Amino acid sequence: MGLLDSARLKALAKAQQTAVKTVEGVIEGMQDARMSSELGQAQRALGEATFELVESGELAHPKLDDLVGQVREIRAKGSPKPPPPAS
Repeated sequence: MGLLDSARLKALAKAQQTAVKTVEGVIEGMQDARMSSELGQAQRALGEATFELVESGELAHPKLDDLVGQVREIRAKGSPKPPPPAS
């Protein structure tokens, strides 16, 4: 094996390592995005459930009063109906 072959193999190995790291980075980014999306969906479902409990009188807390009031005002302006609760 000559000097050029050795250099060529090293370059190919380095390129392969770079490709693997790039793919790993993309996969990690996709996993982070999926987790963020799932967290957002869970938080939205929690908010909707909390609003329903406050509206029904089953839950009351001063920290919720302003937020519930904001939701009521927005809905009164003719906002679309909320989606059905997540199951």
